[in-house]
Amino acid sequence: IIGQICPVTLPANGNELGQAAVKTTGAPLLLNVKTSQGSTVQKGETALVLEYNAENKFYLIEPYQTI
Repeated sequence: IIGQICPVTLPANGNELGQAAVKTTGAPLLLNVKTSQGSTVQKGETALVLEYNAENKFYLIEPYQTI
């Protein structure tokens, strides 16, 4: 999951959890996500999964622009 690009399904920022969907061979895997401080991602945007926070059970993402 780390290093994968995913569409954002619920907006997220550094303070509030959002949601993103990672493609799998079956149904997409829905992740609880937050962004690094100062970043925001909106529904429909693309993000890159950076790391998993096991203590708080969410993935850290950052906005990702495709060309």
